[in-house]
Amino acid sequence: MERKAGDYAAAGVAAMVQLDGNGNCVKAGIGLTNVNPLPMRASRSEEALVGNKLTDDLIELAARYASEDCNPSEDLRGDEEYKRHLVKVITKRMLKLAIERAQNA
Repeated sequence: MERKAGDYAAAGVAAMVQLDGNGNCVKAGIGLTNVNPLPMRASRSEEALVGNKLTDDLIELAARYASEDCNPSEDLRGDEEYKRHLVKVITKRMLKLAIERAQNA
């Protein structure tokens, strides 16, 4: 998410999932940027997903974990609360997109 075109993103999330034949998550990767001193993996979120069917409730939980585990600093792009909210929203969107792609692979 960026405030205007060409600006640095206030928060960034990349997600991937690998599903087995039953639709259970066998591998997950979630990367966060601009909400920590260094880019980071949302490890607790990934662990919550692996071994489970990816329901809306589980996606919500993983997104909450990502927003809790990052360490955003306040700057011109937003305060800590705003950036945590962005991480939660973007993580849900990216996980849903990753699931859709994994199901169509």
